[in-house]
Amino acid sequence: MGGKAEARLKDSRDTWKKKAREKESQKKNYKKRITEVSSSRDAWKQKYLSLKRQSIVVGKSYEKVTHHTYDSGIIWLSVWMQLIGKCSFRSCRHVIIALGLYLDVTLRIPSASSIRMWTCKYGYYEHHKQKDEQITWAIIADESVSIGQERLLLILGLNEWKFDRALCSSDVEVLGLEIATSWTSITISQKISQLKEKHNIS
Repeated sequence: MGGKAEARLKDSRDTWKKKAREKESQKKNYKKRITEVSSSRDAWKQKYLSLKRQSIVVGKSYEKVTHHTYDSGIIWLSVWMQLIGKCSFRSCRHVIIALGLYLDVTLRIPSASSIRMWTCKYGYYEHHKQKDEQITWAIIADESVSIGQERLLLILGLNEWKFDRALCSSDVEVLGLEIATSWTSITISQKISQLKEKHNIS
């Protein structure tokens, strides 16, 4: 009996030592992990503060547009959200407000009418800007849109060298936009002839 009791005591002691060593090893691993996490946290904090300072500098680098109270960054963002993001004019305004609150920067918020004016001016610019004279255009003429008692003639240009896939709106450019009470083949041909003086239409 004495031998069995001594063996049990020895096994219990060895088990206790084993558990103690495992706990000590686990404790060391936890301390090491805490040190790594603390170091990583400090590094990310410094990186965040650095990026925040850079974002403020970038935000102030936009130039103020002549005859406007807003800088070019706000104008660009507003037009981009309306044309690409398909946001309404009022939604564009609210997004800019939210962006200013999120970035903790002071922004001059444009009105919906200002954003509409910028978008119209951009459309006017795109319509009247000089086209590449090297491009040979195929045209698509459409006079199916009615505005009250008048009809709109829209002439779209498509680069001939892009006939390699299905068309989308970004593939065409507006070459002509006219309005009249009615359109006939003769009047449409006259408008196309006028366009040929400015563009290389095949």
